[in-house]
Amino acid sequence: MLPALARQFAADAAVPDAELLLRYARAADPAAFELLVWRHGAMVWAACRRVLGADTAAAEDASQAAFAALARHAGRVRAVGPWLHRVAVRAAIDLRAAGRGRRELPAALPDPHPGPERVAAGREDAAAIDAAVNALPEKLRTAFVLCELEGRSNADAAAALGCPVGTVESRLTRARQRLRARLAAGGVAPAVAVLPATVRAALLRPPSATVRALAARAAGGPGNLRLVVAAGLVLAASAVGFGLSASEPPPAPPPPAAPAPTVDPPAAAKVVARFGAPGMRHAGPVADVAFAPDGARLASVGPDAVRVWTADSGAAVFAVTHPGGTIQRVRYTADGKELRAVALNAPGKGGEVWHIHPATGAVTKKVPLPAAGGGPFDAQFSDDGKLLAVHTPGDRTVAVADAATGESRWAFELPRGDTPTAVAFSRDNQLLLVGTRGGAVTTLDAATGGSPKTIYGPITPVTAVAMSPSARTVVAAFGKTGVTAWDRATGDWKWGTGARGDGGLRFSRDGKLLFRAAVGVHASTIDPDDGRLPNTCGVLGTFFDGMVQGTCVALHTAPHYHGDDRVAFGTAGGAVVIYGVTENAGKPTTASPEPAGAPELLSFTPDGKTLRGWAGDWFAWDVASGKQSRLTSMGWKRVPLSPDGRVIAEQTESSWLRDRNDPHGGVRLVLSDAMMNRPTVFLAGVKYRVAWLDYTPDGHLLGAAPDGSLRVWDAATGDERLMLAGHAAPPTAQAVSRDAQVLVTAAADGVRVWSLTTGKKTAQFALDAPATHAAASADGSRVAVAGGGRVVLWDAAGRKELARVTGFGPVALSPDGSRLAAVSGAEVRVWSADGAARAVLRHAGPVTGLAFAPDGRTLAVATSDVPVTLWAVN
Repeated sequence: MLPALARQFAADAAVPDAELLLRYARAADPAAFELLVWRHGAMVWAACRRVLGADTAAAEDASQAAFAALARHAGRVRAVGPWLHRVAVRAAIDLRAAGRGRRELPAALPDPHPGPERVAAGREDAAAIDAAVNALPEKLRTAFVLCELEGRSNADAAAALGCPVGTVESRLTRARQRLRARLAAGGVAPAVAVLPATVRAALLRPPSATVRALAARAAGGPGNLRLVVAAGLVLAASAVGFGLSASEPPPAPPPPAAPAPTVDPPAAAKVVARFGAPGMRHAGPVADVAFAPDGARLASVGPDAVRVWTADSGAAVFAVTHPGGTIQRVRYTADGKELRAVALNAPGKGGEVWHIHPATGAVTKKVPLPAAGGGPFDAQFSDDGKLLAVHTPGDRTVAVADAATGESRWAFELPRGDTPTAVAFSRDNQLLLVGTRGGAVTTLDAATGGSPKTIYGPITPVTAVAMSPSARTVVAAFGKTGVTAWDRATGDWKWGTGARGDGGLRFSRDGKLLFRAAVGVHASTIDPDDGRLPNTCGVLGTFFDGMVQGTCVALHTAPHYHGDDRVAFGTAGGAVVIYGVTENAGKPTTASPEPAGAPELLSFTPDGKTLRGWAGDWFAWDVASGKQSRLTSMGWKRVPLSPDGRVIAEQTESSWLRDRNDPHGGVRLVLSDAMMNRPTVFLAGVKYRVAWLDYTPDGHLLGAAPDGSLRVWDAATGDERLMLAGHAAPPTAQAVSRDAQVLVTAAADGVRVWSLTTGKKTAQFALDAPATHAAASADGSRVAVAGGGRVVLWDAAGRKELARVTGFGPVALSPDGSRLAAVSGAEVRVWSADGAARAVLRHAGPVTGLAFAPDGRTLAVATSDVPVTLWAVN
């Protein structure tokens, strides 16, 4: 039996837990339940042993109760590992209260097959660990169980949870902090919370009546007894296959091999084309950018690597990666002979300063950074790359280290109750600015940490700080509150503006301009004297075309000719964009990638010759040649585009008309020329603003009212064609079939399928989670909706569910409805209509858009690192 199980596990190793659980809940699939036992048995066994000590029989009963409970509640469990851990601990505690499990374990549990789990040392109270883990909030507990108890990597856990790796790392950090505090209060050494012990083993035997009763008490609720019986048969067969006894812990089974993705047939998918400028892109948000002193090169930091580009052409020079960790900051030394980067190592291993050769990318030296401690931290270089300011979350200390040696020079403690949130050096590197959670900005001598001077702003966390080159003005960003400036000498308030700058603040070298960036608003300059924005009353400066995702900013001032001055922004979408400052001010240079953002809302024209997508503006790509063209100039304003690509639509509301008893409440539907953004037609609308607006494939306008009703208007006359009532609130996802006959909408109250010919509802389905995306086949006979980490495919004509698979983000259906494409992190999985996996398409960056070509043979995938990739998916 073991070879058969091994083959089954190898085939299903890439299938997520949620999909296995769904298979078991729907069809009592024994292979799916066996794989769940294989994956999580070691963790469950170890948790029970920690509570029950050396009483292996009791630990077996508790372990069996956990899996019996999983079978009983298979239809409602979301995160399998954390749920099993909690139920196993409850069952073990129940048995211990009944008088079992009194024998003591030895000082440390032996593990003959150590894997990614680390064995806890000493005689700490292991049962207290599990109680503390179970007391964590669900999000923290889930991340901790996946990474620490089950040994998954942060990347694997992020893929399983459908969130960025940084989010998982943040949750792990907060989980450890809470565990340390709770365990320390109970007299348990903090190390136990970070290094829990697990035993690589699984106990499998058919659950007895006692175990089934124990499972019911541990998990609660009656559950599905049919599935419990089926699980008993699975466990019995597995127990025989592994040769397990009821008296000794089983030997650890060999871990299943990590196979390549199952593809049927083997060559089912291949890349046939890539569209868009790939240069100067990362696979995720850009954390830092820095020009070389001569301005010839630009270094940037993303979640994937430190990358260096030529500033004139945007060509990649080299990349430096950090497997198992991340790079946070980067800076060139003043002479340009070295590039320095701050590295955050694996949890518990602190940070380092990497010395990188600026021409080859070779890491010539790595020096420890003791000031970083052992957990997450943030740091900022001085402009000359010689000093490094370091602070850690929740700690009120700021330290300055020598960037060449990593040695700490001094440390400064903020007042009790306050912590640093932003740091920056002055242009001459003589002063350090420290912004705090309490809204204060403290100035310190960068060499000694002395001469502190504090300015108090609003009681709002400071998100960015900067000082003018003359050191006379201090500015700080307060998130969405805006930017404030003070006189450094007197502390007097100078000005404040609602313009955000939390993505970064930088003064020009002459101090005449202040550059600011933030995600969600247009990056621009600010007048440092009075805080005014450009284009108001002759104020100098500019808005930067299309830059509304700025996460960091860097400047290069040419030594002789200011026409060569440039500013670079890193973006949340992973792109790095360079703009002119004096000449071609506010316009991206030819080195910048276009589009700067990751495309969304992908769609093919009916003939399949053109692909369109929105990435700050609407773009089009010729499928045959890859030629890219910009269709709109809206500057990150998302508006629907007509099927012919010539018209954009938006709704406006005029208070002047409304106050004059306009019969339509001052509301107008405005149609404008797409490229010129010039209104061409004003259509009278309804007496409310629509929640969203879209075009149907045949050119009509579709909108959702605040009360959940839907309207279809004639785009030529503005006349209302249809009113569709059925939702209690505006749908959060919608799709129209290619023949424009069927509309699918999804809201909190479920999925509705409508006929756009009659306006009648033709089908209705329930939803388990809020919907985020929807798709329809060409004739609308099949519809799919994504939400809550799952994608459900329905036969709309037969009104029945066809498949339910794991997926996060965009979803696409082939024109004939036979294939479903769904997103899982940086992967796209293609499924057949019966839920069988057909292909796995891997990318470097997060997937933001999907679309099948009209012939169903090509799938377009949009990502942050490569704008569009075309896959042949015959």
